[in-house]
Amino acid sequence: MKTENQEIEKRKYEIAIVLKTENALVISQSLTNRGFSVLTENPLEKVQLAYPIKKENYAFFSFAHFEGDPAAIKDLKNDLKLNPEVLRYLIITPPFIKKPAWRKSAPTRLQEETRFVPPSAEEPILTNEALEKKIEEILK
Repeated sequence: MKTENQEIEKRKYEIAIVLKTENALVISQSLTNRGFSVLTENPLEKVQLAYPIKKENYAFFSFAHFEGDPAAIKDLKNDLKLNPEVLRYLIITPPFIKKPAWRKSAPTRLQEETRFVPPSAEEPILTNEALEKKIEEILK
């Protein structure tokens, strides 16, 4: 247990939920009852299920971002399991991106060796006639 001087370390979470009915209060009530604060919540959207879940072919999908005490997640999961309106749910911790994915890597040795090097100005450019003469000399 935390004392009054120690602050509870909050973590951010994301929940995706599939409901039987169009009752958006199910998500927010479950979160607030367990002490979580809702950061963002998307509206419910009616979707056709790929396969029946509990004999339902259509359901309402939504997701929300919230934060709170990690110790209360287990209780939240139990609440959602026992709720008859909840068909499926998934709670994750969003990934934290430390470095941009588009950063350029250093060129490898193979890349350096296969670079195109334009012909230098010192080498004479052969005309078609000069090239034909060289080919004839080589073939003799």
